[in-house]
Amino acid sequence: MAFSTTTLKLFKSLYWIIGIFAHLYVCYILITTERTITGIIWFILGLMLLWLMYPVYFPMGDPGSHWPPYIRSCPDYLTLYAPNQCVDYGQLNNPHIPSTKPGEQPTGNQIFNTAGLSMAQKAAKAQSVQLSWEGVN
Repeated sequence: MAFSTTTLKLFKSLYWIIGIFAHLYVCYILITTERTITGIIWFILGLMLLWLMYPVYFPMGDPGSHWPPYIRSCPDYLTLYAPNQCVDYGQLNNPHIPSTKPGEQPTGNQIFNTAGLSMAQKAAKAQSVQLSWEGVN
């Protein structure tokens, strides 16, 4: 599951806050139970472990770090009817793509076809019929 950038920032902050407090608590327990040397060693190794594990949980260039996490098959508010074919079941009242009622067979002008188009061509086609397409436009 992909997260928005705000949620990722929150998780990154919580990683450091919870990680450091848990680390310091373990050090406190070790030192107060007269395991001072172990507490000092854990203090150094624990901080290194937190620092080294951060990129494992939050890798650079993570696909979830940008939005949208993937490009949808259809423009916004259209529904995938068949491969590379989208229809308007949501009654958008777009004059270029007539709406189709759910359960009905769409006709030729009710289908937004993207077969064989590059991303730039898909963006141009969506803009030509006044549709937005998150991640493409």
